[in-house]
Amino acid sequence: MPVGQLVALRNKTRGVLVLTPDPSDPKAYLEFQAYEDPGGADYQYVSEQVAANSPPIVKAILHQILEMPEDTLSPDVQASFRQQMEVAQAQKARAAEAVLKSIERTEHRDLVGTPCVGPGTTSGTFCGQSVPVREGESRESAPLCPQHKGLAQEFVPFDDFDGEKHNVRWVRARLGERERGVA
Repeated sequence: MPVGQLVALRNKTRGVLVLTPDPSDPKAYLEFQAYEDPGGADYQYVSEQVAANSPPIVKAILHQILEMPEDTLSPDVQASFRQQMEVAQAQKARAAEAVLKSIERTEHRDLVGTPCVGPGTTSGTFCGQSVPVREGESRESAPLCPQHKGLAQEFVPFDDFDGEKHNVRWVRARLGERERGVA
């Protein structure tokens, strides 16, 4: 059987690489020593047909585990490998783009510890227990600890503007005696 033109394959990894070009014949394998092996055993020579038609070799070349110097290839095989590399790179770019689309953007999603604005143990003080609140949601409800969560309807937000930034201050609204209808 004619072998055809031989091409050089080089292992680009720092470890030994063993490939089986034909999965139906596991006894026939190629062994590459580590990259820049002093004895040159990181190079193996195979026929163009084996290099172009063996799925493990093609996959190793596409994943840049093996390199094949282009000057050892015929123009037809060079064009075939160039096309396969372009397709593989396009697939890789599409996969990376799909991953980026699936990542949830987390702007203003940090949890910030805010002191509870519920009543303290003495008159005129606040509870002060740390309550986790999402950074972008500080205007939606009063920061209340589990003990004071039932008082949420009694709190109203007030905007404070310090000249640079708007801050939300939560105040407990209470009905006075006159507003309750007691004379």
